[in-house]
Amino acid sequence: MSLTEDTLYASSTQFRLWSFTPEKLVSLRAETNAFATKNITKAIKRARASDETDNKEQKIDCLTMEEEQTLINAYCAQLMHLGQAKPFSLPVSVVGTAVQFFKRFYLSNSPMTYHPLQILPATLFLATKTESRHMALKDFAERLRGLTAWKTATPDEVIAPEFIITQALRFSFSVRHPYRALSGFRLEMLGLLEVVRARRGPAGFPLAVEDVRGKLLGGRDPEAWGEVVQRMHETALKYLHGAALLSDVYFLYAPAHITFAALHIADPEFTEMFLEIPLRNKPELKARVLATVLACKVVLLEAEKRRVDKEEVARVEAKLALCRDPEKIDLVGLNRAQKRDAAEDGQLDEKVAKKRRLIREKSARDAEDLFGPGLVGK
Repeated sequence: MSLTEDTLYASSTQFRLWSFTPEKLVSLRAETNAFATKNITKAIKRARASDETDNKEQKIDCLTMEEEQTLINAYCAQLMHLGQAKPFSLPVSVVGTAVQFFKRFYLSNSPMTYHPLQILPATLFLATKTESRHMALKDFAERLRGLTAWKTATPDEVIAPEFIITQALRFSFSVRHPYRALSGFRLEMLGLLEVVRARRGPAGFPLAVEDVRGKLLGGRDPEAWGEVVQRMHETALKYLHGAALLSDVYFLYAPAHITFAALHIADPEFTEMFLEIPLRNKPELKARVLATVLACKVVLLEAEKRRVDKEEVARVEAKLALCRDPEKIDLVGLNRAQKRDAAEDGQLDEKVAKKRRLIREKSARDAEDLFGPGLVGK
């Protein structure tokens, strides 16, 4: 197993577009919050100006970055439950992709602009398509209506945010999960057991059989090895299916780092002995890899302990109700208007078409940036 830089991962869109330092991630979220606060304040004031009964002097209290994250984290947990429970019962790979779509969307968009209840079903539906588990839109909406939060959901409401989501994703739908690396670890460990049983390694194998026995087993019975590997696999999978999806590790670490962090939680000694095989003659690289794995482990353990504070979420939800962008509440209507404009522009009177283009250009300038703050990776 090679633990050097994976050139394929380094060339992936996940690395290029969605990989950040912790500092950059915080900065990006702060920029998104500031951008949304500025534009939503303007939008609310415009709405109040046209409503004579409204209190035009009432303070506009927007969500802070921390309050936005409280809401986003709570809805990520809800998304995981929605996807894996009936009536959907989707594989964790699909749900995990939906969660990453959801989290990526809110790196450049605010819950104040687009409410999570509008975005959440659309990200799950999009994930079913990108992960080859596609179901008909009508069927998806029907299943969604079986849940209290979406009991009146229509196919139009599910599909309405899809284009703005794909814009926020930069039309990049690939999500690389750590599950494959975990399966590779399990297979390689069981392969090493056969090396010990046969008392000889394959050509080019980096460790002598006795080294394998000493470094990995630590004097333990080789026949117990399979049980150790199975237990590590199950424990690591629990963290990959939970804490890894709910935390920021996908933004901060490569899939292999996440896998080994979960394995280190399961059995630190065994994991470090395993790392010795490919890195035994590369002490500096081993130190860097281990430091990264341990840092990722800390994030996973913190996420595992974190629980949704229902009272705090309810408070933020109540605050959000007073600071939503009034111009983005009806996504179905906006989606229809955009399609109608696109279809009619070529057939409209020249003056009308020009007026519409000017309005759209002015809206884009007022927003400063159609997609919000730019995403810059490491």
